[in-house]
Amino acid sequence: MLKYKILFICLSIGLVAFAQNGTSSPYSRFGYGILGDNAIGAQRAMGGVGYALHNNRQINVMNPASYASMDSLTFLFDIGLTYQNTITREGSLKENSQSGSLDYIVMQFPLGRYMAGSVGLLPYSNVGYSFINSIDNGSDSRSGDGNISQAYVGVSGRPFKGFSIGANISYLFGNLTNTSTGIPNDGSSGMFETMLKVRDYHLSFGAQYAIEWNKKHTNQDRHKIGQDVQLALWADLPAVKKQKIW
Repeated sequence: MLKYKILFICLSIGLVAFAQNGTSSPYSRFGYGILGDNAIGAQRAMGGVGYALHNNRQINVMNPASYASMDSLTFLFDIGLTYQNTITREGSLKENSQSGSLDYIVMQFPLGRYMAGSVGLLPYSNVGYSFINSIDNGSDSRSGDGNISQAYVGVSGRPFKGFSIGANISYLFGNLTNTSTGIPNDGSSGMFETMLKVRDYHLSFGAQYAIEWNKKHTNQDRHKIGQDVQLALWADLPAVKKQKIW
């Protein structure tokens, strides 16, 4: 019962914290912003790779088949914070901006001897930028903020030794705002604002097959060399666009 209370509290905190802006980059003005890769913990330390990672003490959301690698007496919890310091330059101009937020909150738990599940909150994309360009007879100001988050539930099973399959179902939600303002030297300014609201589902599948080697050194905490195939279903984000013009 205690772990369910912890789950509820962590998810509630995560929903509030995920409303914060997690990036400060002019490149986030394009598309849905800076996209996340579902990498956490050890995957971040390895540069974002992890589809074949198969470890009983680490959560790997990138491939849901990895959940089944844990034993039936283990409960895993992982939380990450992000801090970003961005320095931008244009000619003689220089700007230093900082941003940070809760990056992810995930947990993993056994569902039996050969099954396990995982739930959590992850960033899908982040938008955060603000800059001004000089144009003829005035200036052009552009800014944007917001994020898209994903709350997921995953399950994995091991039908036979060395082979596991799994699936994640995610709910994507969030709002993105992009604003462009024309400021003439004479006269009133004009602003064009685009608001993007996202509410959608995403489903992904994964499979792993691990081949053991050098068995005389085998123990519970061994690392496995594996061959991995990641099968995923990707869908576009159908969203409702609301545009306001002042």
